[in-house]
Amino acid sequence: MEPIHKHNNPLFYKLTLGLFILYFIVKPFYILPSGSLQMADLIMLLLLFFMIFINKLKVKIKKKNSSFIILNLLFISYIAIINILWTVILGEVVYKMTLYYIFNFLACFLVIILFSRHGNKLFKAVYWGVLISILLQTLLIMLLNGVTTGRDTGFFNNPNQLGYFSVVSLCLLIYSKRKLEDKAHLFITALTTCFFLSLISLSRGAIGASVIIIGLYILKNRSIFLLLKRRLMRVILGGFLLISFILTFFIYYDSSLITDSKIYYGLNKRVVGKDINSIEEVSTRGYDRIFIHPQYLIFGAGEGGFWRFNSYKEFHSTLGNIFLSYGLVGFLIFTFIIINAFKYNRWREFYLFVGIMVYGLTHNGIRNTLMWIFIALIACDLSDGEEIDA
Repeated sequence: MEPIHKHNNPLFYKLTLGLFILYFIVKPFYILPSGSLQMADLIMLLLLFFMIFINKLKVKIKKKNSSFIILNLLFISYIAIINILWTVILGEVVYKMTLYYIFNFLACFLVIILFSRHGNKLFKAVYWGVLISILLQTLLIMLLNGVTTGRDTGFFNNPNQLGYFSVVSLCLLIYSKRKLEDKAHLFITALTTCFFLSLISLSRGAIGASVIIIGLYILKNRSIFLLLKRRLMRVILGGFLLISFILTFFIYYDSSLITDSKIYYGLNKRVVGKDINSIEEVSTRGYDRIFIHPQYLIFGAGEGGFWRFNSYKEFHSTLGNIFLSYGLVGFLIFTFIIINAFKYNRWREFYLFVGIMVYGLTHNGIRNTLMWIFIALIACDLSDGEEIDA
């Protein structure tokens, strides 16, 4: 798809895409505490400033994207109203959570603007930005820390952030790859790298989501492996068979080769050794709040004041948090956003969103900017349409 409007200055044209690529590269590097503006966030705000103010406060977007923007505005408006109301009622600060949603709306708006200007070149920028990011992250982790028996954080503040980053990066790579002609072996390397990052994070949600996403992708796109040259395919197949034979031999005669490995030890400790039953898991994550506090299910309890639930933790579920915090009203608005984004995509990549929500069964990822960028990119997957001023 060709861009709607291209800036006359080639340097500006390259700069905007370059900044967007840089955003993904530095995204995993957290300097300040979680919840603060990081380097990548500042780059995004700078890029948004360039795109809006250099164009004299006038930007053009696809007419079909206007409904996506309106629904997002409705969502953050409702969130702001609910959080402000509960701030007044409880006498404690709840409204600050709204700032995250406003920032993520700006990220979505930026993606729509960039797409209207760059067209499919935007997907190329996403692909290479994410690819460089995950490879750089993996290289630095291996050089500085190596694989440990504990949960690796990479350059994030906690291992769950690394796990979620690997899952959403996986989705961004798969989706943007569909728009490009790229060498299959590089793409497979990228998928493997994302899965490796999820493994070393030892996040059960991230590992499970990655397995589901990659499995569904293979079932849906079996022909991707036929793109490899026959010689390379023979090398890969031969290497796989050789490694399988060696592993089988050592497992049969000396299983310690596997059981003594650091990744195996960490996974066994996190998954097999997790001494918690399903009822405790539901309570720990916060799902019991839905049944114990049904009074919040229509309009929402806001995001904060967790003492009301005899807890100091938020609801560890993406969809669950939306449902409890903003009620059925907020949940329906979010559902309409997803429907609006995927209907022009003809639901081809909806399985990627399902994978993200699998991770979201045990973690609240609704405020993660990369997830909203992914949704906005899906919303850009539409046929040529009339442009409008925004």
